[in-house]
Amino acid sequence: KFSSGDVKERGFWDQYMNAYQEALNATSRSWAPWYAIPADKKHYMRRQVAETIVNRLKQLGLSYPEVGESEKS
Repeated sequence: KFSSGDVKERGFWDQYMNAYQEALNATSRSWAPWYAIPADKKHYMRRQVAETIVNRLKQLGLSYPEVGESEKS
């Protein structure tokens, strides 16, 4: 949605982008990274989110626990 205030705010675009980058850099960690995913096209955004989650889960190397013989019966 567009409003007349958007024209004025556009003049601050570089400052917004710098603040955005600083916030991500200050808070992103190797064990909890940020991901910036464009949301212009909802179907693309949802696919990217799903792929990111699946890839991160694969990197965890999770597996089902093994069940001993005594626990199977």
